[in-house]
Amino acid sequence: GGAFPGSAGSLDAPFPRVQKTDSSLEATRLPDAICPALILPHAEAQFCLTLESLRRLSAGKCPVQILGPSRKPLLHARLPPSPPGAASSNPGAGPGSCWLELSTTATTKYPHACVGPLRLAGPEGGGAPTGRPQSLEIRGPRGDNYGTLEQSGSGWRAMHQGRMVLFVNIAPQGNALSATSVSGSIVATASLVPAVDVDQSRWQLEASSGSARPSSAEADGPALRLQVQPGVDALLYLLCMLAVVLVGPELAALRSGEGVGRFAGASGGTPGGTGRLW
Repeated sequence: GGAFPGSAGSLDAPFPRVQKTDSSLEATRLPDAICPALILPHAEAQFCLTLESLRRLSAGKCPVQILGPSRKPLLHARLPPSPPGAASSNPGAGPGSCWLELSTTATTKYPHACVGPLRLAGPEGGGAPTGRPQSLEIRGPRGDNYGTLEQSGSGWRAMHQGRMVLFVNIAPQGNALSATSVSGSIVATASLVPAVDVDQSRWQLEASSGSARPSSAEADGPALRLQVQPGVDALLYLLCMLAVVLVGPELAALRSGEGVGRFAGASGGTPGGTGRLW
């Protein structure tokens, strides 16, 4: 295992650049990472999921590619009906539920991580059940139990060994997300951008061996872009934030593309600082 290929810098984003903080340095020393080999200790992690891919995934169609800054596929997202390894004991599992898996290749039997069971809200909105708060299982590379992703107030918290390791906030407009560490620092942000731009002169292109260049339909157009600060468990943040995007009825604007270019402002904080982004 190793670092994500092609993740060695920062794109101009519709939100301030994610800054390295003391909490990110601490993260590399804590045994909380779901996949330690994929942590980038000195570089910001960047992920893009095109709007077309996001719509397909929201409709249960997969696999889809998760692109890096060079437009090369870094990961693949899949939605199998059951997780690898032991069967789920989660009462939310049932007909129509699925698990979100993140893997390096589209066909591997061994994903890096997964979360579920999910009840997809659908591309245009509301299919996820309301009422009792949802609690999802998070599993690691071998299907081992890592913790849970639970609804908490207006957001979601990831729990590991009985304590919170991150919190996902949803913008009031439903078009952006931020995630904070246990210290309250914003270490990850996600929103729609008009296109997957790549300034070739700014990027050292590193493709994983044998990875195919995505088609123009996959690489162009609006995209969900997620940035994670250096030294943080980027895979865990990506897994949790993407799961929230897929199940949250309030995020219909993001899934449908209505949130393109309408980032939720910066009245409450900046990545690498404390508080929220809106």
